[in-house]
Amino acid sequence: MKKAVVIIAIGLMGFLGPPKAQAADKVYSPIVEGKGVKEIEVRGSYAFDNRASQNNARTQKYAVGYGVTDHWFTEMYGEFAQGPDENGVMSKPKFTDLDWENRYQLFEQGQYWIDAGLYLEYQKSFEHDHADNLEGKVLLEKSLPHFTHTANLIVEKEVMAHAKKETEAGVAWSSRYRLSPYVQPGFEYHADFGEVRLHEPYNKQKHQVGPALYGKVRKVHYELGYLFGISPASPDGMLKWNLELEF
Repeated sequence: MKKAVVIIAIGLMGFLGPPKAQAADKVYSPIVEGKGVKEIEVRGSYAFDNRASQNNARTQKYAVGYGVTDHWFTEMYGEFAQGPDENGVMSKPKFTDLDWENRYQLFEQGQYWIDAGLYLEYQKSFEHDHADNLEGKVLLEKSLPHFTHTANLIVEKEVMAHAKKETEAGVAWSSRYRLSPYVQPGFEYHADFGEVRLHEPYNKQKHQVGPALYGKVRKVHYELGYLFGISPASPDGMLKWNLELEF
């Protein structure tokens, strides 16, 4: 329980300290830890940008999760956000979304050439005039003797009242070198292609890439990364982090 308090405290410091950004999401592995595993998680992002309307925008998520079976893991997230207006004046932190995430591992790890899973999320918005969101992902992972490569193929759609956008698509990629259980350097790439029907041009898509560090110390998993915006619609830079404590 002391570890849980420490993780939540770190997350709060990250939120209240100096970074809603167009947040790059977590890259999800298809591997589920197992039945009965309990988890708390804190993750967030902080954007840096020359544009006043994007600089210092931040998100923070707090979650609890549970391994329902050996192949199905479910989590409930509460999301908070804070961001600038067009003049760079920061809003107060506010509760924006409640997310229900589910991952399903399709077969045993290593059974086939590539590991695979499915992801489904329903996001309930608590912001005025904002639609709910339904997101699905195909999760793929390949482990080599020293490297792990993970890819997420993403589709999402606004639903219920105030839904405006058509189906959107994206992709996320992570590669890491398994130097040790404690330190695994790598990189991530995140792409949001926008609405599929509109065939958004590159300058309206969001593409980010940068170094990342992963590891596990006892029961605590950590991820830390810095992503550079490589398309005009992306923030110039984004710091992102993730802490998970398993029971």
